Amino acid sequence: MPVTGPDFISLQARDLEASQAFYEQYLGLVRSPTGPPHAVVFETKPIAFA
Repeated sequence: MPVTGPDFISLQARDLEASQAFYEQYLGLVRSPTGPPHAVVFETKPIAFA
């Protein structure tokens, strides 16, 4: 089966709140309400971004 691309992308951050604010304010991403409490998962398509 050929590889078509990633299924999930995750980045590590020292300051979770500052990172969330950056992606929301400058890139317009919206946080997913279903993400775990220890991470920020954004509602992106076609793959999840955390």
